[in-house]
Amino acid sequence: MLKKKVAIICVNYNSYSELNKYIASIDEAINYCVDIDVEVFVGDNSTDKSYIYRVDNAVQLPVNIFPYHENLGYIGAVTRVIKDIGYPSVKGYDYVIISNVDLTLTKSFFKDLSGLNESPDTGWIAPKIFSLSENRDRNPKILIRPSLKRINLLIQMYRFPLLYNLYNKYIYKHRNKSISNHSSNYIYAGHGSFMIFTKKFMGVNVNFEFPSFLFGEEIFFAEIVRSSNLKVLYAPNIIVNDSDHISTSKLKRKIYCKMNYESLKKLKNLFFNE
Repeated sequence: MLKKKVAIICVNYNSYSELNKYIASIDEAINYCVDIDVEVFVGDNSTDKSYIYRVDNAVQLPVNIFPYHENLGYIGAVTRVIKDIGYPSVKGYDYVIISNVDLTLTKSFFKDLSGLNESPDTGWIAPKIFSLSENRDRNPKILIRPSLKRINLLIQMYRFPLLYNLYNKYIYKHRNKSISNHSSNYIYAGHGSFMIFTKKFMGVNVNFEFPSFLFGEEIFFAEIVRSSNLKVLYAPNIIVNDSDHISTSKLKRKIYCKMNYESLKKLKNLFFNE
C-alpha cells in the first residue's frame, strides 16, 4: 500500500523554543504510524536576521527552513512557503497542514489521521485542538456560516475595543463551553492555529491569496471550501495540544482589535456582500 504524504507548513515568529518542541512531537508521532510520510516546512518570520535556526540532530524527519526574517504575517508566510516549494509539489501531498508552532501533536496523531477515511467532498479537517490554558477544545471554531448581520456586529465589536473586552469577559468563555462537546460532524470553520487541508482542496486552491496581514483566516478558508463545493469536517479523535497564542498574545489589545476589524471588513467585501 502506498504511504500517504503529509506536508506541515508552520510559521515561526521569535518562538524557537516552541518550534523545537513542536518538531520533536511531530518526529515522535511518526514512530507510531508506518503508512505516512511527513515533511515539515518552516516559514521563519523572526526578526533577528543574524540568527540561523538549526534542527536538533535527534530529529529524523525532513525539516526545511525558509529564513525569511521579515514579518509576513501568518498566512502571508504560508503562501510564500507554498510558492517556494512549488505549486505542483504541494498538490502532490495527500494532506497539507497549516499551523502555528506553539503546539504539540499527540503520539497517535498520524495514526488517527491515517485511519480517518473522510468522504471525497471533505476539503478541510478540523482536529481537536486542546487549549492547555483554557482546558477546552478550540474546535469547532464556527458551527454555521455567519450572517451578514453577524459579520457587521463583529466588525463593530472590534472597532471599539471596550466592546471586545466586554464580549471576551462575559460571552466568549460561556459560548465556547456550550460547543466544546460537539461530536464529529461537518461545521463551517475550524480554528486557524492548526488546519488540515485535503488533496482535493489543495488541488484547486493551492494559489490562494489571503487579503489581510493577520486574523480572519478561519472565515477565509471556510468560504474557499464552500465555493469549491467541499466541506469542513470536525474530527475530535485527532488531537493537537495548544500552548496558546505565543505570538499574538504579545499584541496590545488596541492593535489586536484594529487588525481583526480590518480583516473582517475585507472578508465582508469578498464574501458577504451578496
